[in-house]
Amino acid sequence: MNEDNTENGNSSIADGDEGFVAQEGETIEQKAERLERSNKQLYERTKKAEGFTKGEDGKWVKPAKPAPETNTAATASSKQDQPNISTVDMYAMIEAKVPQDDIKEVADYAKFKGISIAEALKTSFVQTTLKENAEKRNIAEATNTGGSKRTTGKTSPDEVLKNASQGNLPDSDEGVVDLVQARIDAKRSKKN
Repeated sequence: MNEDNTENGNSSIADGDEGFVAQEGETIEQKAERLERSNKQLYERTKKAEGFTKGEDGKWVKPAKPAPETNTAATASSKQDQPNISTVDMYAMIEAKVPQDDIKEVADYAKFKGISIAEALKTSFVQTTLKENAEKRNIAEATNTGGSKRTTGKTSPDEVLKNASQGNLPDSDEGVVDLVQARIDAKRSKKN
């Protein structure tokens, strides 16, 4: 690079480039040739940065992208949870009315023994396991450990009056209001 060009404020664009200022004794053709060479180098750099490669015929070709890997953690775990089951095996499980929760167990057993799922469903081990799991589900469903609250039914006005006549007076304010309302209703019904 010429020191004169940098002193005048003209610097080169690329490393190893003499710049585009006409040098002493350089003709226009030589400058155009130098400019063309520089443009080709910059074009090649750009194409390479974009991922293109030069083909055998000299043309720029973008190579085919490899298939993106879909083995993320979520996909891998979901594939592990759901075994690869053929349609024949799936039909056999439907016919045997295997619950969705037990499909993986049956498939794992069949894979472990090296037999088809249809054959695994006929074994006493799988049948016993399915029965035990169904019984566990039935017990859990019957137990209903969800906190359902019991509500007390509201007593009728006749019952409130009967309890009050026997000396069982209500403890809550609502009970007292119900008692008063029951007495008022009773007196009104006697007048009519």
